[in-house]
Amino acid sequence: MGKLKKLIEKSGQFVKNRIEESILVVSIIFLIVGLLLDLNCMKKTPLNNMEDMSWLLSIQTSIVVLPIAIVALLSGIISESYMGVKKIAYYLRIKPRIFKQKSIISIEFLLLLISVCMNMCHFNNLIFSCLIIELIIILHNIFGIFEAYYGNIEVENEIKEYLEKEAELNKKCEAHISALISDWVKISSKQLYDEFEDYFKIFFKFNLAIMLKEKDTKKANSNAEKVAKALLTSNSNDCKCD
Repeated sequence: MGKLKKLIEKSGQFVKNRIEESILVVSIIFLIVGLLLDLNCMKKTPLNNMEDMSWLLSIQTSIVVLPIAIVALLSGIISESYMGVKKIAYYLRIKPRIFKQKSIISIEFLLLLISVCMNMCHFNNLIFSCLIIELIIILHNIFGIFEAYYGNIEVENEIKEYLEKEAELNKKCEAHISALISDWVKISSKQLYDEFEDYFKIFFKFNLAIMLKEKDTKKANSNAEKVAKALLTSNSNDCKCD
């Protein structure tokens, strides 16, 4: 059952990646078509006859501000962490995808800059193409926000997989285990057995990596002591060590 669940989650991530790749391809096509329509004077469009496109630039400027507002919104809503990884940081920065929040903000500003430059050349079709691309990316981003807000369990599973890979690759072990312990100590009294087991497995993998790969047994023992102390003083019947 667990393997089937992981397979479904991986297939879902595969579909999301293909959607983002499709958006990237469609965006490039829109830019090329817009440029060709402006360069080919034989085929006129209604936009070619418009002299003032400042209204379109105003719309684009408003759209560019949206990703920054989304970051502020997410920071307030998804402030909690899981296994030492902040969910907001995972969604915006760590999650493997093409359109990360930083990329979206950069792309939106780049498209606005292109539109401003093209306005001077009266390339109205290209400006309109930039607007369409901005709208597509923003809509995709908004759907992603709903996923992050309502898919709490899915995000936690993704974080768990991310940490497992980091432990296997021996990446940032000390930083990850310090954050994990800090988070674990705060919630150990409220944990149920399943969550405790998940935390323990990730902790064990990182601590084993520190002990075997980094040859730092003193640090590994210190980490174990911190966790043991937190569990011994925990009030949870599921996690408390008698």
